[in-house]
Amino acid sequence: MIMKDSVFALIISIVALTSCSNKEIVEKPVNGVYPHLLKIEKEFVHELNKFAQEHDVKSEKEKVRIKEKIFDIITKDTTTMSHKFGPLLENEELEIVTSPDKNLRIYVTTCNEEMGSSMNLVQYRDDAGVIHAINGEQWKKQIVNTSDAVRDFLFKHWIHKILEFSCKDGTKLYIITSDENLNGEISNHSITYTLAAYKINHERLEPSEAFISEGKTAHNVTREFNYSYLWYYPEEQHHDFAEVDSVNQILYVGNEVDNEPVDRYQCFQFNGTNLTETKVNDDII
Repeated sequence: MIMKDSVFALIISIVALTSCSNKEIVEKPVNGVYPHLLKIEKEFVHELNKFAQEHDVKSEKEKVRIKEKIFDIITKDTTTMSHKFGPLLENEELEIVTSPDKNLRIYVTTCNEEMGSSMNLVQYRDDAGVIHAINGEQWKKQIVNTSDAVRDFLFKHWIHKILEFSCKDGTKLYIITSDENLNGEISNHSITYTLAAYKINHERLEPSEAFISEGKTAHNVTREFNYSYLWYYPEEQHHDFAEVDSVNQILYVGNEVDNEPVDRYQCFQFNGTNLTETKVNDDII
């Protein structure tokens, strides 16, 4: 009888544990927020605030270590793909750029505040609905036979937004925009704006040579602007460097004269596969 009671108690315990485990797995978001992730966010903000006023080498390394832990959780917990982040964004410890179809997310944070260097993590949903997360080191192993500029773009640039086009084959062409203060130093007096093309093919996120100009294909389009000009005219920093006319399927890319932004735009027509340069228009946007 004692043995039966013990077995029965063990079964009840296993059922209870399984029930608790299942509740954690099927946790429902509240207004887009997963409670367990909100708790984790608050804990990380508390840890980072300990070093908020510290800028010595040791403190900077500790902040990077904490941010790497944040990225580790994002990598392992797929609910982060749809989680509405709050405390980390409000505390300006993290920026998130999401594609319109919500299948591609890029998490951006600083790894050196004085230099303005970024540390990024890319998360995406593949054709089968499986969520992946990839860091810079993993990306370098995955993407071979490409230039350093292509390998580094997603992980060493400050990403601003993701534009998208629907391709004939049912996939999406993502145009990711960024800016990079050359070498991370304002003294260089220039800042580079870049648009780069990517596609999700089956399980892999891959660079795409989708831009066609003068018969040549390219993975990206760049513009270099005078940093001093942007410093004295800060409103120009929010200049729409790239916009999409979704009706006519045209991508407009901002131009410059003598490294200063002007209201002239390079136009790329999307044909369902590539973006082909067509003309330059004035005052489009």
